[in-house]
Amino acid sequence: MQAGQSGSAVQGDPISRYVVSVAGLSGEPMGRTQFQKMFFLISREVPSLGNMLDYRPGMFGPYSDVLERSLRNLEKDGMMELEAKSGYKLLQLTKRGRDACADAPCDVEDRVASLLPDYLDLFRDMEHHEMLAYVCLMFPEMTANPMNRPQMQSELKSCVMSLIIKRKITSQRGSELLEIPHSEVMDELKAWI
Repeated sequence: MQAGQSGSAVQGDPISRYVVSVAGLSGEPMGRTQFQKMFFLISREVPSLGNMLDYRPGMFGPYSDVLERSLRNLEKDGMMELEAKSGYKLLQLTKRGRDACADAPCDVEDRVASLLPDYLDLFRDMEHHEMLAYVCLMFPEMTANPMNRPQMQSELKSCVMSLIIKRKITSQRGSELLEIPHSEVMDELKAWI
């Protein structure tokens, strides 16, 4: 392989470099929604990344056109590919993408690299609707139309209880989100466990 060949698709595009680095560091296929939500959470703690991504409220929570374009360009350039898994289409690095990471490690800020394990762990065992519920509940201002929160109105309580059981949020936070007394949340949890 010629020097620089594998990384040419990400040269000059800092968001693509971040995406390839994050995908390489995670080592796991991720859906577009997971990329969107994870990058949103990271960008809240890394302002330089947040400025580049320019997140806006979307129908299913925070959405970045910049990130979506980058994901599509990486697919088109052969750096990432879609894999069907459990009814979802997940993105993963191709051999070319992995080579780009190995040949020329991307210059992801140390802060992003240090946050990544926490966010991977946060989303690891969440169902798709739980991940959406988590982000929409934590950042309601980033949801364009609250009535369109994913299965939110009918399944809000079950999503919150599941997030508490999976230790993604505290029971106190669940009480605040559901707007019910903490004792009711604790009683509800007993029925779930």
